[in-house]
Amino acid sequence: MKKGQTLINMILLVLVIIAAVLIIIVLKSHITTTGQVIDEQATNVIKETCIISRPFACKENSIATSKGVVLFIANKGNEDVFIQKIMLTNCLETPKDLAYDAKTKGILINKGSYEPITIFCNKELENTLNGDIEITYETAGSSEESRATGSITRNIL
Repeated sequence: MKKGQTLINMILLVLVIIAAVLIIIVLKSHITTTGQVIDEQATNVIKETCIISRPFACKENSIATSKGVVLFIANKGNEDVFIQKIMLTNCLETPKDLAYDAKTKGILINKGSYEPITIFCNKELENTLNGDIEITYETAGSSEESRATGSITRNIL
């Protein structure tokens, strides 16, 4: 009977170890998929964010490289909008003009949809992009300028 009990104890011990390893793997994969990465030089956890006020939203798949950023901007409002200018601190020195000529009111984003907007920075980016966003826009059928603001923190790919 003792040999049988010892065998059962060994099997239970192995199962507990396997369960512990699986829990560690799940927790580790959850941390790396929640948008938190470790800055290797500062060993700080950097929370990647991109937030813009209504009527816009910044989709989480916006990316930054050493040369610039691609913002995936969603229109969460009730009307189509034309983005005319976009400013991104720590990247641009002056706002990027998206209304190229008298005929173009800017980049059209229909309500409920999104557009990727590429911004090439005036300077080389290192490690992390931390900046404020300001969007100048008009709603379709209006000539009144409005502004939306936000911020972005992205690790450089």
